[in-house]
Amino acid sequence: MYMVNWLRSSLVPFVSITTVVVMSFLFFGVHTTYAQEVALQGLQTVGDATGLGQEDIRVIIGNIVRIVLGFLGLVAVIIVIYAGALWMMAKGDPAKVQKAKSILVNAGIGLVIILSALTITQFVLNSLAAATGLGTGTSTSSDQVIIDPLSSSLGSGILDSHYPTRNAQNVPRNTAIVVLFREEIDPASLMEGYAGDPSVALPLNEGSVVIYPTDLGESAALTSEEVNVSVTPDFKSFVFDPVPYLGSATQDTAYTVELSNNIQKIDGDPAFTGAFADGYAWRFTVSTELDLVPPRVESVIPIASTTNARNILIQIHYSEPVNPISASGPTSTFSNIVATGSAGVVAGNWGLVNQFQSNEFISDLACGTNSCGEVIYCLPANDALAVNVLAASLGAEPPAALLPPNGVIDMAGNSLDGNADGVATGPTTDSYTWSFSTNDTIVLAPPQIVSTIPAISPGLPGQNVAFDQPVSLLFDSLLSLSTVNADALQLRSPTETLWFTFRSAVSGYPNPTNPAITIPSHQVTVMHGIFSSAQIYGIEADSSLRSIYQNCFTPSRSQTCTGGEANCCNDESQSGVCTYPHFTL
Repeated sequence: MYMVNWLRSSLVPFVSITTVVVMSFLFFGVHTTYAQEVALQGLQTVGDATGLGQEDIRVIIGNIVRIVLGFLGLVAVIIVIYAGALWMMAKGDPAKVQKAKSILVNAGIGLVIILSALTITQFVLNSLAAATGLGTGTSTSSDQVIIDPLSSSLGSGILDSHYPTRNAQNVPRNTAIVVLFREEIDPASLMEGYAGDPSVALPLNEGSVVIYPTDLGESAALTSEEVNVSVTPDFKSFVFDPVPYLGSATQDTAYTVELSNNIQKIDGDPAFTGAFADGYAWRFTVSTELDLVPPRVESVIPIASTTNARNILIQIHYSEPVNPISASGPTSTFSNIVATGSAGVVAGNWGLVNQFQSNEFISDLACGTNSCGEVIYCLPANDALAVNVLAASLGAEPPAALLPPNGVIDMAGNSLDGNADGVATGPTTDSYTWSFSTNDTIVLAPPQIVSTIPAISPGLPGQNVAFDQPVSLLFDSLLSLSTVNADALQLRSPTETLWFTFRSAVSGYPNPTNPAITIPSHQVTVMHGIFSSAQIYGIEADSSLRSIYQNCFTPSRSQTCTGGEANCCNDESQSGVCTYPHFTL
C-alpha cells in the first residue's frame, strides 16, 4: 500500500462556484431538486475576482452582523463615558445633570437593543446550521466539513463516473448523458419494457432517473418518450439519449440529474444502500450550441511500427469522450474496434475507461501470473498485429451518425474523424488503423510513483493545499487504465463522504540515467469535492493498480520510498499498513 496525506489550510484565499452552490444550497434549505440554486450559476467569475475565502455564506453574514453590532456597542460605550464625564463636570447644574441622565438612559436602551440583536442573530444562524446539517453554530473552526449533498456515491459508493461531469459548463445541447456503475445493474430498473436484450434501446424508466432543467424543477422532467436508454454488454454503462435537444438556442440552461434508490443491481439488491441510500444527484450547464466536431484519435499504445512484449495492453486515446455503446464490448459481439493477427481476430474485451475518453483491450489468452499471483493475458507472440477503429456510417445531417452506430461516435453522436482533417466522412475514409509487432517476452516491472501533487516530504503531509486543488500521482510507466478506479485508489477524508473520480493523461518524465530520453508514463488526477479547512486528507493506492503490462503496484513504492518494508506511508517505508489519518492536528 502507498499512502500520502496533506493538510487543507484555511489560508488559501480562493473561491469556486462549487463552494457557492453548496453553501447556498445549505443556507436556503435542503431539497434534492437543487431548484433554489439557479441564481448562483453566474457567480464563479465574481467569486474569482473578489479573492474571498471559501467560508460558508452564513458565517460571512454572521461575521458582518457581529462587526456592525460590535461597532455600535463601542459607540454606545463611548456615549456612556461621555455622559458620565458630562455629569461629573455639571457642578450641580440641574440642566446639565438632566442632560447627562437622558444620555445615559438612551445609551442603556441602545446597548440592550444591540445585545438583543446579537442574541437573535446568533440564534437564527445556529438554527439554520443545525437544520441543514452543517453543524451547530457558525464557527469557522477546523471541525466544519463541507459536504456536497447526494454526491458521495461517486467514488465511495456504486458510481465510477458519469458524463457530463459534476458542474460541467458549456455542455453541447445534443449531448447524451452517461452513467458508469462499479457493479452490474439490472437494466429493467432503468429501461422501460426491458425483456433481456441489451442491444435494444428502450424508453427511460421515469421512476429511477429524473432529468430536468434546474430552475423549472422536477415537474418539468423529461418523460420516458423523450429519453432513450441503452446499456453496454457488461450492464455497467447506461446511456440516456434525449430525443429533443437539451436547453435553448438563446440562453444557457442548468440541468439536474437524479438517480433514485429504485435502481437495482443485477441480483435485485438496491444499488444505493447504507449511507448512500438516498441516491445520487449532479448538475451541469448546457450551452446554446450543438457539438458538430467529430472525435479524433489522439494517441495509441503500442506505438505504431514498434515491437513490444506480448503482455502489453492496447489503448486508444480520443480527443473527447465517446459513447460507450459504440466503443466497448467483447469481441464475440462487438466489432467496431478489431485487433487482428496472423490467426485472425484476437479474442478479448474492449473496455471504455478514463472518463469515457480511452479504450483498453485485454485479450482472453492467459499467459502467466504477475508479482501478486494474478493472471495476466497476452497478445499472440512473435506476430504482426493491426488495429482498426471503425468510423460510423453517417446519417442525414453529418457529422452525426446513423443510430444505432456501426462505428465509434462521440457523446453528441458524431462519427469518428479517423484522418483528423476535421470532417467526418464515414467508415471508408475515416476509420483509423495502425500496426505493431510482438515478441515472445513478458515484462513484469512494477509501476512506481515519481511525484505527487500536493508535494510531500518523507514523514510530513503536504501543507496549505487549496480547497479545490486537484490531486495527482505521476507514475514511472504507463498504466492499465481499467484499474485506475476506486478499487485501487481511495481518497480518504474526515467524513469519508467526499466524492471523487479519476482522469488519466499520457505524460512523461526524464530517464534518471539519461535525462535526454523521456519515459512514457501516466499522470492520474483525482477530481473531488471541495476540501474543508484544516483537515487531513489522503490518497491510498494498493496493489490492485496495474501497469500497462498488467503487473501490480507492489511493493507499493515511489522512486524515493525505497525501503524494504511492505508499505509506504507519506514516502516512508514501514511494515504496518498505512492508517488514516496518518497525522493528527
